Amino acid sequence: MMDLEATLAVRRRILREGDRVYLDSLLAGTDSTLVRWRDRTRQPLLVYFVVDTALPGWSSDAVVGALAGMSKWNGNAARVELDRTDDAARADITVTFVSAVIADSTYGVTDLNWDGDGTARRATIRLALQRTDSGPPLPREVRARVAAHEFGHALGLPHSGSTRDLMYRTARIDGPSRRDQATLLLLYAVPPGTLRTR
Repeated sequence: MMDLEATLAVRRRILREGDRVYLDSLLAGTDSTLVRWRDRTRQPLLVYFVVDTALPGWSSDAVVGALAGMSKWNGNAARVELDRTDDAARADITVTFVSAVIADSTYGVTDLNWDGDGTARRATIRLALQRTDSGPPLPREVRARVAAHEFGHALGLPHSGSTRDLMYRTARIDGPSRRDQATLLLLYAVPPGTLRTR
């Protein structure tokens, strides 16, 4: 837990970044808590993909699209890497698939769980394969873009208010923008935890 002086220093740093980042929207959604994974020296976050061949609309292309989205975040300035694992027990992030869109025309959802000090513990991403249960599959480029957006959430990023960012509520670009990258870098440059001053 940060003391008051450290909390104020982090708040000032976020303010200094201005509109080059969008961490302010994270604070609104997490009760003023910065949520991110613990620092790992040369140890990637492990991602497990749940293969369900009985799922309507399933094809191996589902994992290919999700991997393409995941790879968009590797090589970032924050040096938070993602790597696939075949061992579900070791996974930090689990990716599951659903046959059709999730509520409100949502193609992907991420649940990021963290402890009291803002340290991420586990993430689950759900990705849709089709718009409707009996419809055609979502195009690969859409699935990859949605996966990239959801992996951004799994890393700790909130939604951005700019259509020029991958983390805009309905992503319109295929990979992280400069602003997405700058926000991720700032998130991992400061300690996780509450920024409440009372």
